[in-house]
Amino acid sequence: MENRRNVDKVLSVFDLTHCQGLVLPGGGATRVMLIYDKKENIKEFKVLNKKISKETSGKITSWLEKNIHLYEAIHGLGGEVQR
Repeated sequence: MENRRNVDKVLSVFDLTHCQGLVLPGGGATRVMLIYDKKENIKEFKVLNKKISKETSGKITSWLEKNIHLYEAIHGLGGEVQR
């Protein structure tokens, strides 16, 4: 019998590194926060690195929204993201 689990709310912070199609400042990593609330229909990424410009932060956020599935963000990206 299958045990099915549903996630209703998540707050997750992770380091984003080496993503194909996304150039990170300094070629390194940046810290990102995911906020998810199923009931309120919220899925939002926030770049926590204050040293990068708003434009770069927006590009990273846009890339994450297009390329990262909620499951990957919750359970870990497993190293390099190859998209």
